[in-house]
Amino acid sequence: MDELEFLLEVAIQNPHYRPMFYEKISGFEVFVITDYGSYVDENNQSHSIKRLRKTDGSEIIPFFSTIEKLHEFEGKNALYSSMRIHELFDNIRGYEAVLNPGMEISKEFSMKEVEFIADDKIFKPSREAGIGEGSEIIISTLDDYPQEMIERLKKLFEIEHEIEFAYLFQYSMENEENESPKYMVIIKTNGDFEKEAGKAIIAIEGSLEKNARVDFIEYDTSTGIEEIVEQYFIPFYVKENK
Repeated sequence: MDELEFLLEVAIQNPHYRPMFYEKISGFEVFVITDYGSYVDENNQSHSIKRLRKTDGSEIIPFFSTIEKLHEFEGKNALYSSMRIHELFDNIRGYEAVLNPGMEISKEFSMKEVEFIADDKIFKPSREAGIGEGSEIIISTLDDYPQEMIERLKKLFEIEHEIEFAYLFQYSMENEENESPKYMVIIKTNGDFEKEAGKAIIAIEGSLEKNARVDFIEYDTSTGIEEIVEQYFIPFYVKENK
């Protein structure tokens, strides 16, 4: 098993390691199937990258973690080119991509993932918090404790070492008709809040029901929310001083 395949397997089995997978993969050298045509490499040679057609008719770009895996898929006489994942994704914007297609350990990358990795924005939260300035919210205790989400966040924070503490509670907007659960996570971090929130969003993906919403808020004593939270709630995570 090569290193990229190992990182992917760890991330599949342990969702709290997904951010680490995304953080490390940009610099990995990978291999694509080519023929002479439209892609110009660093040696000024022109190639086109092979595309596969999915059952829905859309096209996807296969790439491989080793030459051996490429040959296993396409045959030993296949033409190929190598490049860093960051460079590859920058060249295939608008396409999905698949690492080691048809093999035991494989992953599809959506068009959004391809673009975010190419732009180094994978850890930027993809949406703004749903609470606008001046909005009135109703804070409540948890009706249904999101155990899977909490466990993933705790494990992530333990390996990241940047989060000092984190609170969780449910909230609703005044006069709102949408009854889908909404959670707010308040975190105090010593690092870049947007980056840490982006990692958390990646780690918890798939841990809640489809329509549930989670907003990550940076701990800030000037907002007033933190004072209420500290008075009535217990943090679900506190960093251990070692």
